[in-house]
Amino acid sequence: MSKKIGELVSEATELAKEKRFLESADAFKEAFAILPADPSALRELASVMVDLGETETGLSLLADSVDPEKPDMETLRRIATLLRGKNRLNEAGDFLICALAQDSKNEELFVETLGLLTELGREGELFAEDAATS
Repeated sequence: MSKKIGELVSEATELAKEKRFLESADAFKEAFAILPADPSALRELASVMVDLGETETGLSLLADSVDPEKPDMETLRRIATLLRGKNRLNEAGDFLICALAQDSKNEELFVETLGLLTELGREGELFAEDAATS
């Protein structure tokens, strides 16, 4: 009996945590064979790649996992966090604005976004966005 994609992604993630990377890669390959470009699998693989120090690959995988019709706030926030770590602050700010558009009532996200945009001198963008949605 074949495994479901969720089981494969969980297995791959656990193997990576155990530093069994070749086996983890095989489990991800099997998951992608079942459902190519599955967003949850892409997000998990991105986390593994970041843990391995492959931040750019992780960023690319996360970007690929974003549904342009209905972007996931947490994925956008994860992308912003990685971009901040690479000192790509303007890009991080853009992703945080997009994340906030998905969950405008999230106070923690608002404070995080405002902090970064203020640091960049772009806080007016946040309030312009807020006024446009009111």
